[in-house]
Amino acid sequence: MRHVYTRKSMAEYDPRLLAPTCLYLASKAEESTVQARLLVFYIKKLYADEKYRYEIKDILQMEMKILEALNYYLVVYHPFRSLSPQVSDKIMVDHFLHRFLQDAGLNDLNMTQLTW
Repeated sequence: MRHVYTRKSMAEYDPRLLAPTCLYLASKAEESTVQARLLVFYIKKLYADEKYRYEIKDILQMEMKILEALNYYLVVYHPFRSLSPQVSDKIMVDHFLHRFLQDAGLNDLNMTQLTW
């Protein structure tokens, strides 16, 4: 949605229609399609106001508008992609440090006078 709104105004595209349409488009891009009629069902369930009762044709039309606004470029890089290796590295360091401290504690325990 953010990429669309950087190119188009909120007055042009209703967020109540844009959000489910972006979800629909993203699901198609990830090859795990959510049916448009299912989205329409939940939109009708969420918005009791008749003003926001969108149909399947509205989602499909908005899909084309979104694609045009994005110049048909659907690749979006996740902002946390670079965080994943750092988190896994931290987990490994924490695990190593924990094991090291355990081993050091056992080693120190063996050197005390209690064991003599």
